[in-house]
Amino acid sequence: MIMRSLRILFIGLALLCASMSAWGADYKPLTEAQTAEAIKKIDASSAGIKSLKADFRQVKDIAILQEKMVSTGKMWFADGMLRWEYVSPYTYLFILNKEKVLLQSSQTSSKMDVNSNRLFKSIARIIMNSITGQGLAGGGDFKVRMFLDGGCYVAELEPLKKEMKQMFKTVRLHFGRDLKVCEVVLVDNSGETVITILNAEYNKTVDAKVFVVD
Repeated sequence: MIMRSLRILFIGLALLCASMSAWGADYKPLTEAQTAEAIKKIDASSAGIKSLKADFRQVKDIAILQEKMVSTGKMWFADGMLRWEYVSPYTYLFILNKEKVLLQSSQTSSKMDVNSNRLFKSIARIIMNSITGQGLAGGGDFKVRMFLDGGCYVAELEPLKKEMKQMFKTVRLHFGRDLKVCEVVLVDNSGETVITILNAEYNKTVDAKVFVVD
């Protein structure tokens, strides 16, 4: 149960744009100096993200079944808190409110303290960093490689910790020309997960009620 919850939690970091390009097609690896400069620019840009509200469309490509699972939902982010809610074809709610987490489906509901599980706490931090694009410079969770694709940055994150490797092979963050995260590709043994962000609104007032756990 905990690993399934962690996987769902980690998928919550995926903030994606409308189209997905073939990996490696025209990607130019950056030098060490270029990588440092790219991360510096991204950190400066992401520091200005205080909140985000959007709809999303998630597509999971299951290789062995040769089919795609499509779901849709809504997300809110503000002040280090996240609400990730699936509305179709099933309902599932994940809320991260500081140190508290709520996981709720149509049949079950559970609450937990982020600090009660080291892996959970690590993933929660990664989610927050990935939403804004911060944290690429370090942290020990991933090996980061930077690329350039048609003038836009791509960060390839390779998990370093055993628990992470069991969940995902690679995470790729795509940044738009505005240096905001616009696409994330999550690759695991079963295939890839892609989520498209729709109707994104940055730095608008978000009602704190959407993050209530108690």
